[in-house]
Amino acid sequence: MQKVTMLPRMPGVKTALFTRRIVAYHETFATIGKKSQKKKKTISVVWHEGTAGQKAEEITSSYVTALERERDVKNAVYWVDNCTSQNKNWCLLTTLVSVVNADSTLMEDITLKFFELGHTFMSADSYHHGVEQEMKARPGGVVYDFGDFLHVVATSNAGKVEVVEMKKENILAWKAGHSIVKLKKAAAPVMAEIQLRRGSRSLFYKVSHEEKDFTELDFIMKKVTLETPSTLRTQDRGIEESKKMDIITKLCPLMPANRRQFWNALAVNSIAEDEE
Repeated sequence: MQKVTMLPRMPGVKTALFTRRIVAYHETFATIGKKSQKKKKTISVVWHEGTAGQKAEEITSSYVTALERERDVKNAVYWVDNCTSQNKNWCLLTTLVSVVNADSTLMEDITLKFFELGHTFMSADSYHHGVEQEMKARPGGVVYDFGDFLHVVATSNAGKVEVVEMKKENILAWKAGHSIVKLKKAAAPVMAEIQLRRGSRSLFYKVSHEEKDFTELDFIMKKVTLETPSTLRTQDRGIEESKKMDIITKLCPLMPANRRQFWNALAVNSIAEDEE
């Protein structure tokens, strides 16, 4: 996940600095290896807080959105950090069991490899730097709306990226299906590698990357089904109306007319809370 990007981005405009803006999210699935070996494009799943936030089911939905672009891949491997809320939670792991057993892909297994402490530099970090450089290269470093941000991501890093905008219909009601009783009984240690396999409801783990064999862990409650859940919401998440009006009254007059449509059409929600 790229660090928080606030929109609109208007460097040098003091009013923008003191105006509440919206958060743009960028979950990156970057290729690894030498440049000569990087034949596949990076997958960038992008959305903003008017569509969704960054709760477990929303981050999980971004994973599923990316995996749908890899439906012909049989063995998917992701190197990820140890962020509990994003990459190491039971909602995501339960979901990946569902995905690997679904008919929508040809995947035989999905493997998550977690970086050891002190070794957290990822290919995505370099890619995110490229996105930052592309934003700075724009006239005045300005990114007026979400359409501008999508363009920045798509043209960064020599354009070797597939940009996927995550919309409300992609946000599904994924839930954690783990059994606390099973986990206590198994006393599973900290996992360095986790694999989900077609034909199984278990996860398979290693406590270090040097281990040769996986250990099986039956972690899902029996009552949990592996069906794809329904859409989480029928409309965009929306933002506070007061925040929208602040942007429209204070910042839109400083934008070209063709950038104001996004802000005028942005959904509002009386119970929405600011994202960070």
